[in-house]
Parts: sequence; C-alpha cells; structure tokens
Amino acid sequence: AAKTRRVLRPAPPLPEPDFALGEDQTALAVLPGGERLAIVDEAENCVRIVDKQMRLQHTLGDEASGVSFGFVQGLAAGDGGLYVSEVPTWEPFDSQPLVRRFRTDTFAVAAEGPNEGYECFLDLALAPGGPLFATARLEIDENDDDERECELLALDALTLEVRFTVGEDVLGGRELSGLAVCGDEVFVGNRDDRSIRVLSLAGEPRRTIAADGWGTPGALCCVAERLYLTEEYEIGNGGDPEEDTEEQRENRMTGRRVFVLTPEGATLRVYNSPKPLDKKVWWIGMCHFDGKLVVLDGFRSYYGAGRAFYDGLIALQGL
Repeated sequence: AAKTRRVLRPAPPLPEPDFALGEDQTALAVLPGGERLAIVDEAENCVRIVDKQMRLQHTLGDEASGVSFGFVQGLAAGDGGLYVSEVPTWEPFDSQPLVRRFRTDTFAVAAEGPNEGYECFLDLALAPGGPLFATARLEIDENDDDERECELLALDALTLEVRFTVGEDVLGGRELSGLAVCGDEVFVGNRDDRSIRVLSLAGEPRRTIAADGWGTPGALCCVAERLYLTEEYEIGNGGDPEEDTEEQRENRMTGRRVFVLTPEGATLRVYNSPKPLDKKVWWIGMCHFDGKLVVLDGFRSYYGAGRAFYDGLIALQGL
C-alpha cells in the first residue's frame, strides 16, 4: 500500500484554557496514558496539568499542593511518573533537589534527584523503560573565570540515581539546548556549534548532525521516527522586513520554524509560522499530544536577552 505523505500543517485550534496562564510557559510533557498535558508556568513557578479540553486538573507548586519549586525548567513523563527539573533559589542550594519524580495518580513526590556538584538541571527526556536523560550545569568556583560546564546525565527512572554522565568532550560544547530520545538514541542540541550530538542510550557517541538551514537548536521532539526541531530566536534583524539584509532576514526567520528531520539529520520539510514577519516569534517548546504536535507559541522580548513571552498553544497535524 502506498504511504501517505506526512505534511506538517495547522490542526484545528486547541480549546481555550479554563484558567489564566501566565506570560512564561517554557516546557510541555504528556502524562502516561496520553490524556493529560503538563505545562510549565515559569512565572508562577508551578506545573499545570490539563486534560484534552484544556481544563485544569491539578497544579504542582501552589500552596494547596504542598510542593515548592525554585525556577522550573524541564519536564518529562512516562512509566507512571512526571519528572520536573529546576534551578534552586534558596540557600544552601545543595539542600534543594534539582530533579523530582512525582506519581501521576496522587502527584506525591516519589524520588528526588542529585544536587551535589550541579548548579541546575535543564532539559529532560525519558527513554522507554529508562533511563531519564537530563542536561545539567556544573557548579564552578566563584573565583574561577572559566565558563560553566555542562553534562548529560543518565538517571535511574525510578530512584533518580546517576547511572552515568557524558561530558563536554563528547557533547562538543558547554551550552546545551534541546533533548529528545528517538528509538535507541538520544539527541542533544548544542548551542556552541549549532549541532545535534547523537548518542546511544548507553552514552556512546554515534554521529553529529550539523546545522543545515536551521539555527541554534531550541526544543527537540521525536514522533514516529521523525525528529522535530525548533530554533532559538536570533537577535539582529531590522525593524522593517522589507528592508532586511540577507543576514537580517535569516535572523528574523529563526524561532518561527519547525524543521522535520530524519534521525540521520536530513531535512524533510519546514513549517513556518503564519504570523507576519514583523512579529517576533519564538516557538519555545513542543510535545506530541492527542495526535498533534503541540507547540508553545511565544514572542521575543525587546528587553532581557534570552527571554520569551507566552502567546498561546498551537497545534500542528500531519506527523
């Protein structure tokens, strides 16, 4: 039988949430069973759990939950657990867990991850049956002028104990962005050289995917042997799109595209935001929910480097 061509395109809009979302939504994860979506609300330092109709089911991080977060960073879910990474915000910093596993029935804390030697954990990605992969920044001496180093950690999916780590000598840089598991491989985005490092689930390097038409990796998501990539928004474009130089036009396009790649890195197609080019778009995070690619739609702040403001959830079909 002939295969249906998969073309990424807009899906029917998602229902409007029945609660107010803040201006800083940074990560998404689908809970086991596929009926609920977790959304990081960084402005409120909490995680919202919603159903397919975008009705609020639970909040982790508010007073009623009995849970307190620092700055929430990453999410992953699977095997009966919801995993949350964060940046500590109180001293002593090593008294605050950096990764926690919550049960998805009661949302009780089931395990707490390592904190000694780490400044914060960032992106999370769970391999089926484990391990849980996490990118993390190492602590540095305040008197050390070196830039912060990053690691990829593989954590036991139940206990969050460290199984092994992969350093920057393999990852190729100190700034990591984007993390996904696809089949028997883990994909790690690298800001330093705009690449994706591909490793086995045991941490062995397999290949490097160099940027081919895309900019700095943002979010990564794997669906049905396809790798979906968003970019970080690049500053440096002009005010009027009609007057852009070639470089300014390329900078303007970053952050508003989804690239569909094979696991080997070949670009199959590109989806562009339909918003006008004079709007500063930054697609911040994404996940596969209810048969669609759900993307956090945001826009770049004119103030404060590296900050995006939430502007809604969009859904794409044709995965």
